[in-house]
Amino acid sequence: MKHAMLFAVTMLLTSLLQAGHHEEGVKPIYQFYHFNAPDPAAVVSAMDKFAASDCGKQMPANIALSAELYNGSDNATHFIIVGFASHADRVKAEALQATCPAASVFNASMQKAGVTRTSERLAQAVVEVKDWSQDTTFMKFDFQVAPENVSAFLSAWTKLTNAAVKAGHLTNSYGLEGIIAGSKDFSHFVYIGHTDSAALVENFAKVSASSAYAEYSKAVANLRTSVNTSMIQIVKSWPRQ
Repeated sequence: MKHAMLFAVTMLLTSLLQAGHHEEGVKPIYQFYHFNAPDPAAVVSAMDKFAASDCGKQMPANIALSAELYNGSDNATHFIIVGFASHADRVKAEALQATCPAASVFNASMQKAGVTRTSERLAQAVVEVKDWSQDTTFMKFDFQVAPENVSAFLSAWTKLTNAAVKAGHLTNSYGLEGIIAGSKDFSHFVYIGHTDSAALVENFAKVSASSAYAEYSKAVANLRTSVNTSMIQIVKSWPRQ
């Protein structure tokens, strides 16, 4: 069983590396911390205080707080996304969080605010087009894709996005991310971003009504299982200092 699990993880990482592409040749790494927050303002306050601390100023990461506007039956109301340029930066950040007093204060503040964690994931970009940090609202599509199907799925998805861009229906950021750890529920997710929530949904409706989308749906029918679709709004961002 141990060998089978190691083989599966190796195949997943290999498929991500072989299929991956990023505009600048770098594939960012992301930590996702999903949680239920009965007092969102208290969460923002706790994150502001951590960002202003000596520890926060040393964090080699871009951090954002997002609200889950519509996410089906998921109990999470928000999530924190922490973005790194490399795994070396991620390891440095994890060491800081484990030792600095400000991190303990932050965790205590979150607990006092009644925050309940629901899931944690580590992901890496497969494809990212345009800077998603310039957008404020997103649609996110979670999929389960077997390692041996990643390349074929990426090919079909790329064909669809190219057609959508050409038609003027995909104007802002979009991308495909692969889950490295925490992949129980899904192995990949696709996102599309915009600065206007209405325009985001209207553009997606045009994409999903297109012949390119019908062709894509047929091509990936046996390559992926759709898990969930959600809408997300950025609440606040804390860029790397």
